[in-house]
Amino acid sequence: MVLTPAERNRRWRQTHREEWNTYVRNHRATHPNVILAERMNKLKRKVNALRLLGGKCVVCGETDIRILTINHINGGGNKERAVGNGNQRGGQSYYRALLNGKVDKTKLDLRCYNHNLLYEYERGEWWFPKELPTNVAEFPL
Repeated sequence: MVLTPAERNRRWRQTHREEWNTYVRNHRATHPNVILAERMNKLKRKVNALRLLGGKCVVCGETDIRILTINHINGGGNKERAVGNGNQRGGQSYYRALLNGKVDKTKLDLRCYNHNLLYEYERGEWWFPKELPTNVAEFPL
């Protein structure tokens, strides 16, 4: 069986975990500018993905990138993110797939965390008894 270079590297890192972790720690300590550049690239990718979906919460119009999240309109985000060998495709790899057109953006919208959580409650994805009030002051103790 012929391994691709990526697979060969992955296997080496798995079998030499301590050596790899030491290398990574030393590299990060001695190359802070590289780490900053990587973080900026990740942030730019996220912002581009958010802009592709409208750049603001569809409910309240919030534009703070720290609290915007991608919502799967009809649910199924976990199933969609599952790829090939069962790994989850989330975060940066999901942004990359979205930007490369490998994700159907018509099934997505953008929401702030609060409205995304409320949306999930309303869909029944999160448990909360319907008969209880949601207002803090009205909740029986």
